Order: sequence, then structure tokens, then C-alpha cells
Amino acid sequence: FRLDKGTVLMAYNTGKRVAFVDALLDFGSIAAGDTAELTVTIPGAAVGEFAFVAPPVTIDDGLLAIAYVSAAETVTVRLGNVTVGAIGPAESIFRVGVLGK
Repeated sequence: FRLDKGTVLMAYNTGKRVAFVDALLDFGSIAAGDTAELTVTIPGAAVGEFAFVAPPVTIDDGLLAIAYVSAAETVTVRLGNVTVGAIGPAESIFRVGVLGK
């Protein structure tokens, strides 16, 4: 089955809420050894909840993505460049979500 943007599910047998969005993100150029951050709105997200990010399969080699809830209803996606050269990733869709309490 297909899940659409903004889908809220209940995690199997845990009673925890899972919410996620598919966000079109454009990080611009990221210098060697540096990071860039963008935020995504996820209704109901709360600081302290587990956040996750699934980058596109076409992500450039040498880029690592993490996510964390930085404020109420706001998830920050951090993209890090672990190479020795700058990388300008293309604007892409990232699946970003939270596992609620």
C-alpha cells in the first residue's frame, strides 16, 4: 500500500505514534568536512522524540544525513560532507519522521 505525505501511523504493538513527511530539500554546496541544516515541519513532533531521515537513493557519495527534533513540530535534517572536496547535492526528496512517545 502507499503512504502519503503527512501520514501518521501507530507503531506495531508499541502504541507509539509514527509521523513522517516527504520533504523536498535543497542544501546548496557543502564544504569539505562541513555540515548544512534545513528544517521540516512535522505536526505533533516534540523535543526528545526519536527522529529519523531516509535520504534519496541518489544521494552523493560522502554525504551522511541525521535528523533530530529541534523544537515543537520542527525536525532538523543535518547533511554532513565527509569528503575532502565540496559537494553540491541536487535538490531531492528526503523522508523525515518521528517516533512519538
